[in-house]
Amino acid sequence: MSAHLGGGVGKAISTVLNSAVKNFSSFKHSVVLTDEPERSEYVRELSNNSIEVIIAPSLNELKGLVGRCSIFQVEWWNHPKIIESLCSLGDIEKRVVFWSHTSGLFEQIIPFELLEAPNHFIFTSKCSNALLTRPVFEGRSINASVISSAVGISE
Repeated sequence: MSAHLGGGVGKAISTVLNSAVKNFSSFKHSVVLTDEPERSEYVRELSNNSIEVIIAPSLNELKGLVGRCSIFQVEWWNHPKIIESLCSLGDIEKRVVFWSHTSGLFEQIIPFELLEAPNHFIFTSKCSNALLTRPVFEGRSINASVISSAVGISE
């Protein structure tokens, strides 16, 4: 789930999923956008690789989509539509992964509850690991790693 496919997040999502389709063809991928896409080229690119793109589903549709998935991944950067959707969904009883497209160190802080919520939290930059050294995380178990938005996949 992403707010849209604009700029860096659109490139990251399309690069990862297009590569996944080519290398792991037995898995089905869908992208849910909580808002209208900012850039249609990523929607076309995903669709051309048989990746379904669902735009602005109703809450009931979104609950149905989440209910049918094996892994629910959220592209995070404090977008109001993502926050609204997560709050509306309530508890998600699926494997959940958050991929943060913000460092969380300055503006656009990543709430510590959000770091604890998913099965796995992915930072875009190694500098974000500094968050986990803050006193609020002492004694807490956070399953986190770093994957660059460039994902190491050549153009």
